[in-house]
Amino acid sequence: YMHALGLPLLLGTGGQQFVEQAVRWNHAREVVLGVTVPVLWTCLAASVALSYCSAMACARVVGASSSVMLNLVLTGSRFLSVVISACWFNAPPYPPLLMWVGAALVVAGSTNFVLSPK
Repeated sequence: YMHALGLPLLLGTGGQQFVEQAVRWNHAREVVLGVTVPVLWTCLAASVALSYCSAMACARVVGASSSVMLNLVLTGSRFLSVVISACWFNAPPYPPLLMWVGAALVVAGSTNFVLSPK
């Protein structure tokens, strides 16, 4: 449900492309565990499952340490997600140098904040 809140904004700004892609994914078929299902629903099920796993992992990290450590773990996870997305899904061409500088600054700033004496 959390991703549905931004859907009206996306549909209002060039939403036709999103609708066309959703229709393509809905018509594309994939075999999962011996059952043929639309790719759209496979991606949705994977997203829901991974979001649940992420929420449970966050609860365990906070229970074992502190919210500050969770902030560092989530920043590292998001950094890796950006790097993998930029290099794997959008390449070539590879992202410009300023994207890498910005990503490194975010990680450095978060690490500095977490590790600085209070």
